[in-house]
Amino acid sequence: MSIGGDSIPIDDLARGTNTSYLHQFNNGGDSSSSLLLHNSDDPGMNLVTTPLTGSNYLTWSRSMKIALIAKQKLGFVNGKLEQPDVNSKDYEQWLRVDSMVISWILNSIC
Repeated sequence: MSIGGDSIPIDDLARGTNTSYLHQFNNGGDSSSSLLLHNSDDPGMNLVTTPLTGSNYLTWSRSMKIALIAKQKLGFVNGKLEQPDVNSKDYEQWLRVDSMVISWILNSIC
């Protein structure tokens, strides 16, 4: 679901289990959270135009890094966004987004 151009987990809204996202948007919070997925985010997406073949690693890695920065997901790859404790309220959402990032990377490898 999109609120103010940003997405929040629709299943959380349907269950009413995660209203912190609504609170964040309603109070002008930072909508650039790395834990958000947008409606256009899809596990089948190709973030780079040329897949990794081995000999093109430098250009592929630069393109992938730029794409992940643009999607605010580089922290999942470089370790700056650490996995929360499994008992944390953010763990399930972190796992969803981490899985999405992994699928994007796998889609870009020959």
